[in-house]
Amino acid sequence: MMSGQAADLKFAYKYPFSDEAKMIVGALNVTAPDRNLIMMGKATLEECLSKGFLSYSDLQYGQLEYIQSYVYARLLVSALRNASYISKYADAEAYRSYMALERDTVENVIRVADELDIHADAKDGDFSISVFQFLKYAPPGNSLALINQRLGSGSVKLDKMQFAQLLKTAISKSVSAGLPIKYDEIPKQIVAYAKEIKVPRQQVSVPKGAGRTSEWIEKLMSFPIDDGRHRVVNLILAPYLINVKGFDVDAAKTIIADYIEKCKTVNPMTRVNEQYIRYQCQYAKDHGMRPMSLKRAMEELGGAIDFSILMEK
Repeated sequence: MMSGQAADLKFAYKYPFSDEAKMIVGALNVTAPDRNLIMMGKATLEECLSKGFLSYSDLQYGQLEYIQSYVYARLLVSALRNASYISKYADAEAYRSYMALERDTVENVIRVADELDIHADAKDGDFSISVFQFLKYAPPGNSLALINQRLGSGSVKLDKMQFAQLLKTAISKSVSAGLPIKYDEIPKQIVAYAKEIKVPRQQVSVPKGAGRTSEWIEKLMSFPIDDGRHRVVNLILAPYLINVKGFDVDAAKTIIADYIEKCKTVNPMTRVNEQYIRYQCQYAKDHGMRPMSLKRAMEELGGAIDFSILMEK
């Protein structure tokens, strides 16, 4: 029989977001990071971003290191400062745990559900949960649509695979919790490694007509960003305010400076000051610069700006 400690390690390896995993890494000193663990976390994150999912495999050795590297993956994705990367990372980790759930025991599946505050009963290979919790976590538009389910007495009955699919949504939310970690809380060594991460080039898809209006730039000025601000100022905001909106240099400088102050609430570190802003505004005026197009902005600034939010109606 497997000892309690070994069983908890195996469970934590399968589900690194779990309370058991948090206890195992509780003594980890991230202020003095281990390079091998950082590299493991970096490799995991790059796989998440490039493939969109992680595969689960039964390791006999290295389970502890994998759990510890999960902490570094979270730090690294936070250092990238991109909401879409965090979402992609969380979904990929959730898929890995979903694969583990499919082959795990009923006892462990219920254990995961309990940690996610999903209260379920298991009987004869089926799992029963309340309709409320089903609606909260079931992904829309697939085989888990409520109309297709077995209902009774305010509960929904699911087979193991269906229940694991539902838990996957909850796991993604759990992985996302607490992300991004504040930039000034991330060790500088990890920030340096984050700069080496290979991120996939965004597939640019611009909605018809979006590039012919100033709507996305106006929306950008109400949406604080935590990186790439100097390029946003000189390539987008200064030429837009000066040569599209027709503001003079002083007025444009004031508007941009106010925007940068909003951005500091997300990340106080910035190289953009009022002298830089004034110079870029004057340069845009002297050279008749036009702001970069939405398509080009998505290509060149996709790592700094979450354009999916800007394109929401």
